[in-house]
Amino acid sequence: MTEVRVEPEVLEKTSHVCDDLRDDLRRSAADIEDDTQAALSGLPGWQTRTALEQLRWSWSDDLTKLTGHISNIGDALRGCARDYRYSDVASAALFDIRER
Repeated sequence: MTEVRVEPEVLEKTSHVCDDLRDDLRRSAADIEDDTQAALSGLPGWQTRTALEQLRWSWSDDLTKLTGHISNIGDALRGCARDYRYSDVASAALFDIRER
C-alpha cells in the first residue's frame, strides 16, 4: 500500500499561487480593456468595431469564468489545509497524545 502524506503548508502555499495568478489575470485584463477601448473609439460605424466589441465581451466573460474557477481552487486548497490540520488535532485528542 502506498503511503499518502499531506502537508497543509504546501496546500496553503499553492492556494496563494492561485490568488496571485487570479490577480495577475485581472490586472492584465484591465490593460487589455483600455487598449481595446482605444481601438473601438477609432472604428465608429465599421463592422470591425462590432466584431471587436463581441470579441471583448466574449473574452471578458471567459476571463471572469476562469478567474472564478481559479479562486474556487484556491479556496478548496485552503479548506483542505484547514481540514487536515483539524483532523490531526482531532485524531490526537482521540488518542490523548497531544502532550506527548
